[in-house]
Amino acid sequence: MAPSALESTVCSLSDPVAFPTVPSESNLELNSHIASRLEGCSAKVPPMPAESGEKANLFATLGPEADGGIVLSGHTDVVPAAEADWVSAPFSMRQENRCRYGRGTGDMKRSVAAEELA
Repeated sequence: MAPSALESTVCSLSDPVAFPTVPSESNLELNSHIASRLEGCSAKVPPMPAESGEKANLFATLGPEADGGIVLSGHTDVVPAAEADWVSAPFSMRQENRCRYGRGTGDMKRSVAAEELA
């Protein structure tokens, strides 16, 4: 049985939340995950590594190569999370009272996941 739209949306958000993309860590694994999903939708995702090689920007295009269009922008880094300050694992999404909690769920990881679904 195919997942519902809600289940697909929750999965698209829980995947990015699971990557601990705090400033001291690389974002390459998350970018690769997102790029793979976007490429599955026929997006062009050229590599854009930082000089250090530890981080990268992610830029994807869909549709014809012409002037105009829409830009969706976001970031994947999150503020470091001290485990002691959380009642659950910060890089694992959980549900409570119809709300979802996890590092980045109310920040740009939510937007990046929404852009994947667009």
